[in-house]
Amino acid sequence: MTITVQPNQSMSDVIIQAVGSMEGGMQFCEDNGVSISDVPVVGTVYVVSDLSLALSKGAGTAALQYIAQNDITIGTLGVAPAGLGCTVVLYPVMQGLAANPAVPSGAGFWDYTISAAAGFVNVNALASGDFPGDPNPVSYQYVDVYVATPVAAGSVNEYATATMSGKSIEYHIPYAAGHTDCIVWSDLGSSPYTVTFADVNGNEAYAAPLVFLHTNTQHVDAFLIPELTVAVVSSTPSECTLRLTRSHPSLQAPITSVAMAWLYAGVGGTADPLDPTNADKTIVVLGPGLHTLGVSAQYTDSGDGVGFPASAMSMVVEIA
Repeated sequence: MTITVQPNQSMSDVIIQAVGSMEGGMQFCEDNGVSISDVPVVGTVYVVSDLSLALSKGAGTAALQYIAQNDITIGTLGVAPAGLGCTVVLYPVMQGLAANPAVPSGAGFWDYTISAAAGFVNVNALASGDFPGDPNPVSYQYVDVYVATPVAAGSVNEYATATMSGKSIEYHIPYAAGHTDCIVWSDLGSSPYTVTFADVNGNEAYAAPLVFLHTNTQHVDAFLIPELTVAVVSSTPSECTLRLTRSHPSLQAPITSVAMAWLYAGVGGTADPLDPTNADKTIVVLGPGLHTLGVSAQYTDSGDGVGFPASAMSMVVEIA
């Protein structure tokens, strides 16, 4: 018995057409002195031995019967291999929530949590134990004082050691009468930032917001941090082209403007050809593997030019 190579057939197509399974294909290759990775020449005639057919067993016989009954020719040589995809592996989307109904003047502190919000992504389980960077220090200052002298009043750690699986950290920020809102932020001059998450595969990503606490109540006036979305534009077997879009929630007085910047793999991207003047979109081309993307935001009161502490976020994506 023989088989003749047809147009658009790879060697694996010929093998499946001839013997019905890859088990018999090994014997087919040996009989004909070929490799499964070879590209056969159209019209070449190969031997199909009884042994190669026997090695295919029941599954191969059934496949051969179906192919013969339906007059099918398998030809996938010109079919492009599937392109790479992009999966968001770790993206800690957080929010600020009041954790104590007592007024700050009576309690002596603002009590709030940084907690997971809708959209939090961790494809892999979070690592056991504490957050990276424990005790997760944050800086704080009263807005009126910061506007006059932009330095931190002090630094506090999380109120009680929390395990990362809870996706929430509580803070007590000292209260002092006679001031406007209090701002709380993470020091972006050192890492890990507050708050950073790690998964069991060693991936790390963070949400480091700028938080405004209300003057006289246990209320989070603003939880400021940029957001990032990722979309696949195109892909090949060796690289994936992504569109990154950054955005920011509504601002609140006294902050009136925000300037965002790309971080990590987003730096060095090119303008989106569908929206080339939009600085909040960029196109990046990434190869297989894990990549960190991120955005930082710098805040300003455009009325008097006072700058406030920055926020930043990151996510991990996998190209595969």
